[in-house]
Amino acid sequence: MKITHVSFESLRKPRPDTVELSPGFILSLVSAGDMGPSGRYSQHRLRYLEDLAVAHDRFRMVRQVHSQTVRNWDAVPGMQAEAGSCNAEVPEADGILFDRRSCWAGVTVADCMPVLVEHPDSGISALLHSGWKGTGIVTAAVQSICTHTGTRPGQLRAVLGPAISVQAYAVPRERAVAFGETFGAHSSCERDGEWFIDLEAANITLLEDLGVSHARVVSSCTYHNPLLASYRRDGSTGFLRMLAAAGPFQR
Repeated sequence: MKITHVSFESLRKPRPDTVELSPGFILSLVSAGDMGPSGRYSQHRLRYLEDLAVAHDRFRMVRQVHSQTVRNWDAVPGMQAEAGSCNAEVPEADGILFDRRSCWAGVTVADCMPVLVEHPDSGISALLHSGWKGTGIVTAAVQSICTHTGTRPGQLRAVLGPAISVQAYAVPRERAVAFGETFGAHSSCERDGEWFIDLEAANITLLEDLGVSHARVVSSCTYHNPLLASYRRDGSTGFLRMLAAAGPFQR
């Protein structure tokens, strides 16, 4: 698999509080405000999307639960009418399969990794929220795209957005060991008596093993970069959620 590493500083900014991880795949910054929660209506998020000319009826999100579940866009209702309350009809999942030529999908992140897997020829894509519990969702996404399009993984490409880095992601030893056993020894490590896991390495390994042709990797640690949201850095009462969204973005 060809891997292209891209610096965060080189990313295009369609507006001061937003970066473009790849063409049509955007990420809001801390300065854009809190874009959560994922399964509830948000007037602030709605205004943000309006400013980006994203049509309400073409945008979908799921209720994120740190799973490996990918839902079809058509099975996910919109939330623009559910002001102030959770829409029980919004399914639990952490990925959306959609046609990015005509539809928008979004996930919220704050240390977890936003991932876009796409079939360039058809536009069929999967937007994912991949944290340590849900690592492996890229496998479900690749399988879903291949089933839907009749294509092979070698015709797909992926974009991995910023997440917490291995240097900042200390976890209990048991979790790190299990993570390394599942996703490869280089996806976890021990340093000075502490154990760490590497979301980026795990997802790259999975994509390579699946046979995906190309991965674009934006390596910037959410914990250390003040422009990015981090649950670990800011705590459960102070953290914000960024919106990662993909669709027919007009430059």
